Amino acid sequence: MNHEKKLVLGMLAELEAFRKRIESGEVQEGSSDWTISMCQAHIAKGYFETRNEWSEELKAMVQTV
Repeated sequence: MNHEKKLVLGMLAELEAFRKRIESGEVQEGSSDWTISMCQAHIAKGYFETRNEWSEELKAMVQTV
C-alpha cells in the first residue's frame, strides 16, 4: 500500500472513530453521522470504490498494529 493511501486511511480512521463516538452517545451530536459519512466519502473518492473496501483495508491495517 502506498504512502498516500495510508494517509487517506488515517483520515478515514479518525473520522470513523469520531462518528462511532457520536453514534454511541459518547460525544454530543454537533455533527451528524450523515455529515461525517459524506466527509469520508469525499476523502475516499479516487482511492476506493466503496465504503466496504476502505473499511476492510482499515480493519486489516489495525489488526497488524
